[in-house]
Parts: sequence; C-alpha cells; structure tokens
Amino acid sequence: MGSQVAECAASMEAMRTDARSNTYHNPMGISQILPALQQKSYLAVKSKECLNEDDTLVLEPIDPVVVLPSESTLTVMVEVVASSGAAVVYSVDAPKGSSLLEALELLKGKNVGFTFEKESSLWGPFLSAVNGEQARQSDRRYWHLSSDGTALSQGVNDFKIEVAQKITIKNTSY
Repeated sequence: MGSQVAECAASMEAMRTDARSNTYHNPMGISQILPALQQKSYLAVKSKECLNEDDTLVLEPIDPVVVLPSESTLTVMVEVVASSGAAVVYSVDAPKGSSLLEALELLKGKNVGFTFEKESSLWGPFLSAVNGEQARQSDRRYWHLSSDGTALSQGVNDFKIEVAQKITIKNTSY
C-alpha cells in the first residue's frame, strides 16, 4: 500500500484475474483482497464512496458446480506430529477431488486411532484437536498443514486432493 502502482501491477492483475475466475471461494479471503484491488487501505475503505465505480470487479454469478463422486481414489498418507515431536503415520484412500476435510473424515471412520475435532470460523472450519491433543490460540499453538513438505495455502475444507500425497499435520507454536 505505499508502493507505486507500477511496482504492484503484476500482483494486482493476478488478484483481479483470480477474482474474476472465481478462484476465491472463501468470503474472508475475498474481503482481504478487495481493498488492495482498489489500491486502498482498510482505513480508506471505511469512508470510501462507491458512487463512481466502474464495475470492473463485478463477478458474474456462476452456475453451481455439481461434483459427482469420483470413481478413482488416491492414497493419502497423513502424518500427525504432536507437540512432543512424536509422529504417527496413517493411510487413507480418498476420492480424487475430495477435500482434505473429507479425507480426514474417512480416515477417522476407519477406526485406526486417528481422531480430530474442528471448529467453525469466518475463514471456514479449522482443526482444533488431533488425536486428543489441542492446539489453541490461547496457548499460541496451531495445527500447521503441509503437503509433501509445502505449507498449504488453503484450509481443510478448501484444499482438494488431486494427487496421491503425504499430508503433515503438525502441532506448532508461534
């Protein structure tokens, strides 16, 4: 927000393109990018008058996408790393295109000792406990999610299983 527009042109165009192609499914994520797309800060947006908008950010309604159950399944390895550092690895076959949350529900249903609890938030569901161990904001801890060593940029309900992979769920402090 204090940079010249030209310095941020590529990032701004990428956000606009993603917004128009409905990449952002989470309303909180959308609310975070809108001020930047308008080249404003949150403080400026508070008093912004939208009388002369050019409607360049109007997203056309899209027809709902119906996801049919996939015939193909993918093996997902789920590694849970407790705050002590102890790790346990589980395996589950999840339908291609299912969410990580759905894969975790399938794993929980296998009765192999894997359990989890989730809580709702404006950003979507998040993991609050895994295998009986809590990761609370009050304790400055959270469950860090990664796929094959790369941190996930989406939550458990938004991340889709498209390839066989190893998901690591690690109780992490901040």
